[in-house]
Amino acid sequence: MTRCVLATLLLLALPVPAWPQSAPARPVAEDPEITAALALVEARLETERIRRKIPGLSAAVVYDQQILWSKGFGFADVERRIPATPRTIYRVASITKLFTATMLMQLRDAGKVGLEDPVTRYVPELQLRSRFADSPPITLLQLATHTSGLSREAPMDYWRTLRFPAVEAMVAALTQDGERIFPPYREWKYSNVGYAILGLALSRAAGQPYFDYVEQNILRPLGMHDSGFQPTAGLATGYALPEGDAPPKPVFQPDYGGYGPATSLYTHVEDIAKFISLQFRDGPVGGNQILRGSSLREMHAAHWIQPDWQSGWGIGFRITRIGSYTAIGHGGGIQGFRTDVSLIPALKLGVAVFTNTNSDPDELTAMVLELLGPVVERAQQRSRPAPPPAPAEWRHYLGVYRTDFGSRVRIRLHEHRLEMVPAEEPAATPVVLTAIAPHQFRMQGGWASGEVLRFEVDSQGQVTGVWIGAYPARKEALPE
Repeated sequence: MTRCVLATLLLLALPVPAWPQSAPARPVAEDPEITAALALVEARLETERIRRKIPGLSAAVVYDQQILWSKGFGFADVERRIPATPRTIYRVASITKLFTATMLMQLRDAGKVGLEDPVTRYVPELQLRSRFADSPPITLLQLATHTSGLSREAPMDYWRTLRFPAVEAMVAALTQDGERIFPPYREWKYSNVGYAILGLALSRAAGQPYFDYVEQNILRPLGMHDSGFQPTAGLATGYALPEGDAPPKPVFQPDYGGYGPATSLYTHVEDIAKFISLQFRDGPVGGNQILRGSSLREMHAAHWIQPDWQSGWGIGFRITRIGSYTAIGHGGGIQGFRTDVSLIPALKLGVAVFTNTNSDPDELTAMVLELLGPVVERAQQRSRPAPPPAPAEWRHYLGVYRTDFGSRVRIRLHEHRLEMVPAEEPAATPVVLTAIAPHQFRMQGGWASGEVLRFEVDSQGQVTGVWIGAYPARKEALPE
């Protein structure tokens, strides 16, 4: 272990002192604990690359609208000793599906498609047999969330020959020899051919070839100028995972034909960081805000939960738990390449790990987020300026209030904030009250989060009760 890594480990092991309230708030990206944690991330990724015999690896960590860190490890081309960098191009395979899902939401917002539209409205030649009486038409949303019951692949031999047909040929093969494996929402079933058909439907609805649409409406507005759907300079060589001490061997790279909307994007980690940053933005469409904030949140929301409640699926995005956080993302894997992006929207934190062999980068992105998540959360807390002293009149609100249901809540002051907690559970997570008007506060947290808490005041200015959203409570006692 190097002296630098040892020092980093020792720093992260020490308790983190509270940030002095008198000091100016330090931006999250400049927090020294984050700097130390990123040094550990770098050491861990290189250690794992060597242990897993990955020829080349590129990674980036994104916080909100900036890249906190990016680096390449090993070699993009082992034979020519070309090092991997943050701008090395990789085939990212099924990460492409996130861009197809984004296209779906753009067209939905533009009124050109509906999520519940049957796919046969745009691909009428798809006539699929079903063994189930209850098999309503496959919808665009079902294709995007892998809940349609469609088979994973078309009934063709392209995975043996590695000669991939046009999507129209896949549709014809499904119509002739395929079937619907499950009725909708019976089981979650990942479908590559489903996304190929979704891309076909969307291109017809847009009146534009899929590749052209994505480049013009997603990649270029986001500033992903090195990304596209054709091999380009700087492309890493894809290798089979080395066995024993044997050197890695390049593997054949096919043209995936009709699977373009499912697997054909080429990009690097600094370009994909721009797509990650999009997920943390809000507001109306314009410029690099290629999708409005409400539509992004709709994509991130769970549309399918697995029976074990450990994971699920949004529109394009997988949903998992990483530590105490909800993470979204997508991975990709084809001959010679495995890639993964994973992000925690609540922290505006994301990571991308691309490799040029058949490794497990999803384990690496999870490792990075497990390490960085708590660090970023602490840094965010330290970056917030100290609240100003509470107005003196707030002391009139303090006390215990009883609802008509018999429950009791306490209004208290804590660190210049007004809070509400159950009267019998002072250690419970408080509902934070933010002033919005005289005697009115917005509640943050708890069952009434987002609603207004309103104090009742009599003609003498005495607080007599409170409305917690729609529920009244009368003041019961003076503060202790």
